[in-house]
Amino acid sequence: MEGKHDLVQASTHNTELTYRVFSIMRQKKECHMEELLEGCESYPWEDVLLEVARLSRMGELRIVYKQGGEYAIRLCPPSR
Repeated sequence: MEGKHDLVQASTHNTELTYRVFSIMRQKKECHMEELLEGCESYPWEDVLLEVARLSRMGELRIVYKQGGEYAIRLCPPSR
């Protein structure tokens, strides 16, 4: 069972990871998943994948299938 402190840490961790993902994506606009994982090397790869999936569901990032079975991540344009 999670305590109140654990939820605060998870929220802070998520915010820091979100900031890191967006700072990488603003520079590149599109990158391979491996590049994003390397840029977020201080976080477990599972957390990075979950954050990318969450941001994709929110319409902030797009996961794009590339030739050869690879995936790229794109920063979605701002909505008007």
